[in-house]
Amino acid sequence: MDWPTAWQAAVPVYGLAAILRAIFPLLSAPVWVIFVIYAYKILDGARMAEDPWRGRGSPRPYLLVAAATLFVHLATYATILSGGSSGGASTASVTGVLALAATLLFLIASAPPGIRERRVALRMAGVAAVAGAAVAPAFTFGALPTEGFVAFLAYMGQIVLAAASFGALLLAGRRHSGATVVARKVPRA
Repeated sequence: MDWPTAWQAAVPVYGLAAILRAIFPLLSAPVWVIFVIYAYKILDGARMAEDPWRGRGSPRPYLLVAAATLFVHLATYATILSGGSSGGASTASVTGVLALAATLLFLIASAPPGIRERRVALRMAGVAAVAGAAVAPAFTFGALPTEGFVAFLAYMGQIVLAAASFGALLLAGRRHSGATVVARKVPRA
């Protein structure tokens, strides 16, 4: 799978995982595993390009941080559901924000040429994802009520912001009149 195709295939997987995470975090666990597989396909596809990161470092550290924080987020959330301590709630809510931020940083940093230049859409995706993920810590630390109409609006807002983040990434990845061109390495004889 080439770099642009892998990136565009990872975006819907991210969108589904982010929306499922906003609904109920443990539902998203298998989808996050699929996302990590696609993320490695992005890195493998980019390895074939001439200068994939244009003077920047590889986005691999963002992927490693995202995978680690996703694991901690989902594990602490599972512990809470099985009767764990209330301290796990703060860990689960904070690591959820960190995991989505690292995932978005990976997607933005690993975007192929042509998509990378659509900075406004990529930034909108990042802001929407982090704002949506910040709702859980707001509930946990008492900034938002946990019951009533305001809580319902905040919960629905979290889902809408996850969908908006996905939509902004789709907008950024929308192919323009020509296909995304990536210079390929040529084996030397």
